[in-house]
Amino acid sequence: MTLISYSDLARLRLRHFVGGQQEVWVEESGMIGIVGLGGFERCGETAFGWKQGEPYHIAGVTVDLGPAAFLPDDVGKRIIEKLRLPLRKGMTAAELIQIFGSPEIDQCTGPRRFLRFICGDGDRYLLGCRVDQLHGLVHFFLARKDYCDEDESL
Repeated sequence: MTLISYSDLARLRLRHFVGGQQEVWVEESGMIGIVGLGGFERCGETAFGWKQGEPYHIAGVTVDLGPAAFLPDDVGKRIIEKLRLPLRKGMTAAELIQIFGSPEIDQCTGPRRFLRFICGDGDRYLLGCRVDQLHGLVHFFLARKDYCDEDESL
C-alpha cells in the first residue's frame, strides 16, 4: 500500500487541520517523541512531531480517536485521508490485521491491545494502533521507519 511520501509528510501542519478553531501548542525545546528527541505541534492528544535539528519537518503523527478525544471526528478523518491510511475510528484488531498483516508487536494490557505494523510501499512507516475492547481503534501513530531505526541504534 502506498502511504503519504516522506516529503509530503514533512510539509503537514496540525494547524491546517484544526484551523483557527483550536489552539495548537508548539514545543520546540527537545521533547522525546515517537521519532526521538525533537519538537511537536499538539492539540489534545493529537500531535505532529519532528526530529531535533529538523524543526517543522514532520516525521511522525499521533492521532487520538477515542470517545473523549479533544478534536472532532472530522479532523481525525481528514488526517487519516491525508496520510493515505486505510483506517477508521473503531476498527477491531482483526480488521487491522486483515489489512496490515501480522503485527511485529501485539500486546494486550487489560481491555486494551497495542498492535505495531511496518507498512508502506516505497517510504516505510511504523504504524502503532491502540484498540479498546469497547471502542475499537482509539489511537494511532504513524512514524518514519528510517528515523525510528536510527533512534534504536543509539
